[in-house]
Amino acid sequence: MLNVLGNLNHSNIHMPMPGFVHNVFATPDIHRLHHEINATLGRSNLSPGTMLPDHLFGTFRHPRTSPAARRRHRSKPDSGQPHCPDRLPLDLAAIGLAATREATAMKRCLPEGVDSRAILYVPLAAHVIPTLLIGFAVVLPGSPIEGVNVYTLGFLSAVLGSVPAYVAGVAIAQRQERKRR
Repeated sequence: MLNVLGNLNHSNIHMPMPGFVHNVFATPDIHRLHHEINATLGRSNLSPGTMLPDHLFGTFRHPRTSPAARRRHRSKPDSGQPHCPDRLPLDLAAIGLAATREATAMKRCLPEGVDSRAILYVPLAAHVIPTLLIGFAVVLPGSPIEGVNVYTLGFLSAVLGSVPAYVAGVAIAQRQERKRR
């Protein structure tokens, strides 16, 4: 079930839903708020499936009623927003642009002498490392099927698919930023 919900909230396409659905499940609109550049919104909507923990801990932000979210909410997504693609295929430049913006904001926190380009890959490591740990330490040992199976292939494809897409997205975004200057 979490896999289905994870695919749904990471689909990053516009899916009109009644408002109450956002209160119960992590939807693409909920997840988009979680990845906002705005720090308050970025620290919200942390639950991967049901929004109950976010309601309990006060981190829930509704995409239609949160004051910060309301400023940017549109009834129909604006395809001109590079950080919020509204159709498939996934825009690699949008992924890279979000990573580039996040890295730029984090540069101020880096110790002197640390290569600021390396910070671009922190979000990727934050995805790959937990995926591998959870997959190979928790899910696969509990699988009734031994050896290579659908779970193994699922985790490997998630990791192996995200790495080149993310790296390509960062490269595209960096080229676009250089052209703008």
